[in-house]
Amino acid sequence: MGGALSRQAPLVASPPTETPHAPRILLLDFYDSFTHNLAALLRSSTGAVVDVVSHDRYSTLLELQADLSYYDALVIGPGPGSPDDQKDIGIAKEMWTTLPKKHLLPVFGVCLGLQSLCLAFGGQLKRLEVVKHGIISPVTHTGTDIFEGVKDINAVRYHSLHVDMRGVVGGEMEELAWVVDGGENGKVLMAARHKTRPYWAVQYHPESVCTEGGGERVVRNWWRLACEWNARNGRTSRLQPAVPNRGMSVKPRSLLERAILRQNSSAIASAMVAPEIHQVHYTTILAPQLLPAQICEILGAGNQSNDFVFLDSAAAPGRYSIIGVVSEVSTQILRYHAGAANVELSTLGQLPRIMETTPLQVPGTIGGCIWEFLAKFMAKKQVPKEMGPAESPFWGGLIGYISYEMGVQSLDISVGARKAQRPDVQLMYIQRSIVVDNWSRNVYIQTLREGDEEWLESTKSMLQLAAEMPITPSPTPPLNFSSNISSASAIAEALSKASLDVPKSAVKIIRPQKERYISNIRKAQEYLAAGHSYELCLTALTEIHLPLPSPNAWTLFTNLRARNPAPYAAYMRFPDVTIVSSSPERFLSWTRDGLCQLRPIKGTVKKTSTTTLEYAKSILYTQKEMAENLMIVDLIRHDLNQVAHEGSVRVEKLMQVEEYKSVYQLVSVIEGRVGPLPSSTMDKAERNPKASVSPPPVTGFDVLARSLPPGSMTGAPKKRSVELLQGLEGEERGIYSGVMGYWSVCGGGDWSVIIRTAFRYDDENGIKRPDNAFNTSTTNDCQRETTARDSEIWRIGAGGAITALSDPEGEWDEMEVKLESTLRAFIG
Repeated sequence: MGGALSRQAPLVASPPTETPHAPRILLLDFYDSFTHNLAALLRSSTGAVVDVVSHDRYSTLLELQADLSYYDALVIGPGPGSPDDQKDIGIAKEMWTTLPKKHLLPVFGVCLGLQSLCLAFGGQLKRLEVVKHGIISPVTHTGTDIFEGVKDINAVRYHSLHVDMRGVVGGEMEELAWVVDGGENGKVLMAARHKTRPYWAVQYHPESVCTEGGGERVVRNWWRLACEWNARNGRTSRLQPAVPNRGMSVKPRSLLERAILRQNSSAIASAMVAPEIHQVHYTTILAPQLLPAQICEILGAGNQSNDFVFLDSAAAPGRYSIIGVVSEVSTQILRYHAGAANVELSTLGQLPRIMETTPLQVPGTIGGCIWEFLAKFMAKKQVPKEMGPAESPFWGGLIGYISYEMGVQSLDISVGARKAQRPDVQLMYIQRSIVVDNWSRNVYIQTLREGDEEWLESTKSMLQLAAEMPITPSPTPPLNFSSNISSASAIAEALSKASLDVPKSAVKIIRPQKERYISNIRKAQEYLAAGHSYELCLTALTEIHLPLPSPNAWTLFTNLRARNPAPYAAYMRFPDVTIVSSSPERFLSWTRDGLCQLRPIKGTVKKTSTTTLEYAKSILYTQKEMAENLMIVDLIRHDLNQVAHEGSVRVEKLMQVEEYKSVYQLVSVIEGRVGPLPSSTMDKAERNPKASVSPPPVTGFDVLARSLPPGSMTGAPKKRSVELLQGLEGEERGIYSGVMGYWSVCGGGDWSVIIRTAFRYDDENGIKRPDNAFNTSTTNDCQRETTARDSEIWRIGAGGAITALSDPEGEWDEMEVKLESTLRAFIG
């Protein structure tokens, strides 16, 4: 399992605020996707050190008891499943009633924690008649105990199960808060405390970004009561050993630091980060009429024998278009198959193409997996921030894609038997590049090679000539431009009228079966009702069979770009796969200074001639659509809070409607910061005592490695949702639902979610390349097998988030809207 990312907390020092006598809280994680939001709330509200540990680290209550003496309080976090299912709740099920008095300590439960607590003391577990996932409800409370001084509460709920205490006579539990769902569910318990033991719990999620009034103040009250109980009972926590025996932690080490710490030799460790590149050589031109697509055509994008990578910002809020200038003699390709023990490296243009395999050091762990390999690869390529063009986001580096299954495998979930051995990670190392600033119209021509002045000057001259010449027709069909087209707007208009010259009747489209898709929606809703997930992002693949001879892939891309311009579009031609994308969704970007941004999309309305922005808002600002978006926002905050600097995670934009060429979408923006802390705030414990310099900090790439697959394509909680979706969908998603983008030598990166995208595998289309490692042909052209074939196969994925409020017919319609936006590139 060479790509597996351990979800257990690694062995690291506590945050800089810790002192030898700092209070500590143990937070048990039940594989929820909001746990690290809860940890952040606990830290900010209590000032305590919070250690997050997976609940199944403890197989017996005795193991837990051995660690409780190091803590001042325990938190039982939320999670999927049921509190009466041992595999879901683990040792917490027996802890409430059997924890010996000498080990007793204050406990706070959230969601699953409240249900487990109340169930242990006589409550009845029931299903809600109307499930509440991502729903905000007003909470009525006693105004006492943990609600002392708390006024109005509007709380986010993520539950389909609840506990009824009304049948318990003379019980040990005291109700503190509830909601009244009227005719839906009646009165539902929202908070309770044990009358004699220091146990408190809430059903709602105090850590959600949309919970108002019931978050920080309630946690502070609980912490005050917990500290008072400890003082009355003379309970104090012991000082933890320097290296805790059970692997407690707060924040993970970076991938690169892990690699360095495993080296026995300081010389080897130093060599791992010794820079190979010292500066970027570049030149610029101002070219208002030179479009990125024109530059691509000048560089041969229309030739199907050429490998090519193009990241295109064809609409707001995108700004830069990035062209990787591929060299057929020196560009390296890195390939990896999920679960493999080796990474493959090769150089384009070599005949025969030679694959160099590099073994991963410790397959199956975060330390020796593909992610660490890539971190080490790029560590030697990093260029100081002042040694390149400040305005250009990409100076050279890795460009490519990471499949959905790679993300699945990094969750420690088996991807099962594979039908075909296709790469799950495929990246080109780009040394020459052209970046177009679509706002200023500056064009940056860049190289990482020393002595490459001739290429810089010749490329500059070529582009200047193209920019100064009248616009001429493109040699690539279907762009039949007349010679009098002389402006960017005219080109865009002509593109919008382009045709593939393929009769619709000749194109065979194999869509998902509606009956099966709707059946899967109903099954998904049953999982939601049983408490196994809050939201499931169900998808399906469509096959397009284009008759031969088919339009080349660049033509398909320009057609898609014209009909569905998007801020995170891309054209990628690798030796074994071709991708044409018009993705509107940024997954993750990070600046060279460590500012990370994610832009999840949940909620879609099709644009028609009569659709207005106000109409779209009336559809998207409904309880169902906003609940979908909120669940993913909270999930992404959790992903960021795992590694980002404490207190830096912010929701900068919450559920705003954005307009695109073919749809309106509900978009949120979440940001957090990684990178080195100022030396004045870094605790000595964070430093490696054997090192003369600070350890490599967490980077945006660490965030990427720990956040896949994209939460907007899985649902929440992520791990359980992915497992359920595997059973429902019954097929690999492949490239679809993965991510594509770049990691620059300047330290920045930008990755989009692979949606509104079509892709083609060469192996199933009989396409042979001269530089393919498994191809013995000595010809220099891209060829097809001589086996009789009458069509070329492309795939498009589409789907939607299924919630308890979903209407199956409406979800089918939404899936088709998303599919059509890409399908139009093939059938007009």
